[in-house]
Amino acid sequence: MLEKLYEEHKDSFSKSDYKIMDHLMKNQRNLPYLTTESLVDSLGLSSSTVSRFWEKIGFQNMKDFKDFVRLAEQSSPSARTSFALKRWQAEESHLKNIKSQYEDHIMHTLDKLEPEVLHQAVHTIFTAKHLYFFATDAAIGLADILTYRCRRLGLTFTPIATGSGIYETMTNLGSRDLVIMFSYSRLLSEVQILLRHAKKVHYKTILFTDLLASPEITRADILLYSYRGEPNEYHSMVAPMTVVDLLIMKLTEECPDAVKRAEYLEQLRENYSNFIKR
Repeated sequence: MLEKLYEEHKDSFSKSDYKIMDHLMKNQRNLPYLTTESLVDSLGLSSSTVSRFWEKIGFQNMKDFKDFVRLAEQSSPSARTSFALKRWQAEESHLKNIKSQYEDHIMHTLDKLEPEVLHQAVHTIFTAKHLYFFATDAAIGLADILTYRCRRLGLTFTPIATGSGIYETMTNLGSRDLVIMFSYSRLLSEVQILLRHAKKVHYKTILFTDLLASPEITRADILLYSYRGEPNEYHSMVAPMTVVDLLIMKLTEECPDAVKRAEYLEQLRENYSNFIKR
């Protein structure tokens, strides 16, 4: 945050400005307690020099700067986690509060999720010629569970690499294929590329996301939304996992040979139990 401000405005800094910025960057944890008097005393500068500094980095005054710092800290992942832990620790019945919060996330999610959308997703998966998935960060866990359960139904997925690696897979995508994507908090560049390319090649797309207002998400054929809390809260994966579980259950229900496959799986485990104990 401060590093970015420094890079943007350093060319216009005086020697005094450099001293102030250096002090701020070295004392980031104490920024909420910052005062003009403390800067004047610590750096031997005049109060007018300190006042002019805020304008040079794009703020009206120190209060404006501190408001910016507070909002930036609240929106960072570490700050959200810290805030959530402090809130739960401060409550005697924190487990009850967590339960209530998760229930709220799930209810928000189900309010937006129409059963017909799940049926459409199931049909699209079963009728696709080839199945692909793209996921990064925490969403990799969701993708792993989905693809693991789908293997039991005879459905196998090809992972799509991040970065420029996506192009290697994109050369193989055809009109009868399906790409399932996971993208939360923001629409990743790779997801935007895959959604745009789908309109040219005509493969189907399913997007798991917590976004509702974005012009890009309308490019997806099927949108599986989940609510993960407000922007300044810890973003739980409980609701996204609920949506994944619902899709898995619907796939299992509509798979014509799900029972036979489950029985064969148990038979394989029994046949080779001397090799792998499980």
